[in-house]
Amino acid sequence: MTLEQIRLTVATRLAQWHDAPIAWNNLPASPSVKAAQDAGSPWVRATLLPGDAQLAAFDDSVIDSGLLALQIFTSRNVGERPGILIADSLRAHLAHYRADGVRLRQGNPGSGPPDDNWHMMTLQIPFSAY
Repeated sequence: MTLEQIRLTVATRLAQWHDAPIAWNNLPASPSVKAAQDAGSPWVRATLLPGDAQLAAFDDSVIDSGLLALQIFTSRNVGERPGILIADSLRAHLAHYRADGVRLRQGNPGSGPPDDNWHMMTLQIPFSAY
């Protein structure tokens, strides 16, 4: 499976989630992301981080692994609740999702570095692809 096939499968699943606009790493902000940023509303940045590839068994098939890294941005000084609600929603939408040879696992939340403009939480979701 190619990295592009993995990206398309994950992007298709994320496109079905509507709680906050999603920006993809290294792309200009979409109008919905820009509007959320201008309004101080929550938004999410998605990045695929490929990991190791391993032989699956006795044949020549390969299992690719990696992380779907999601950065959840919410307004500062409003507490962690808005970010936690988005992380919970993303976890529910993505956990154990399987399609086209890609399998997502349960997401692991964390906190991000301080920023003058946004509060950031992270959500890392391991994936494997066959």
